[in-house]
Amino acid sequence: MDGTFHHFRIRINQMKNLTLNTVGCLLLIVMAGTLLAAPPAASSKKEAAKPTGRLPAYFSKVVTPEQRIEIYTIQTAYREEIAKTKKEMIEALEKLEEEYEEKLSGLEEQEDEEVDAVLSKEQLAEVNSLREAARKSTASRKSKTAKK
Repeated sequence: MDGTFHHFRIRINQMKNLTLNTVGCLLLIVMAGTLLAAPPAASSKKEAAKPTGRLPAYFSKVVTPEQRIEIYTIQTAYREEIAKTKKEMIEALEKLEEEYEEKLSGLEEQEDEEVDAVLSKEQLAEVNSLREAARKSTASRKSKTAKK
């Protein structure tokens, strides 16, 4: 039964890491999109007056110069609102991530306490001794790696 619990605990940690990695990737994608959507700085007044943008796929082969300018004007009108919305989304995701990390941490602590309560005092003392030895071993390995 102890082995089954250990595998269950490992699986929970894997799922938690996968979730956090997914959220992190989504944040990176959104932030990259925000950077790409930022309008380039105009080098002169002449360029600033002319709307610029990027035509949707396959449009360049069929639009007239007038239609191209109209499309760029539409894109310019939405650019600021889209950037603002992306920023709000990033902030909301960061807040949500913090909330879930706190919730997960609390649940894991509660789970650990309940699992520890199953053991006798002697068993718990032995487990705590093994945990401490593992922490020291890990810390020792990390310090040796850092020195190299």
